[in-house]
Amino acid sequence: MSKEELQCRFAVTHLWVPRDLNPKDYTPEAVSAYFPDITNPQFQELLLSWAEKK
Repeated sequence: MSKEELQCRFAVTHLWVPRDLNPKDYTPEAVSAYFPDITNPQFQELLLSWAEKK
């Protein structure tokens, strides 16, 4: 599954996009929110920094 398809499926289940949206028509810039990419090193650093502050 591509990252785009995962984002689309997550957006559908959280009502960020219409339920009948085709994953091929998903545009990340058009949604009000998104599920963070946990494979992104910058996001991983952010999570670690939050954990270290705790």
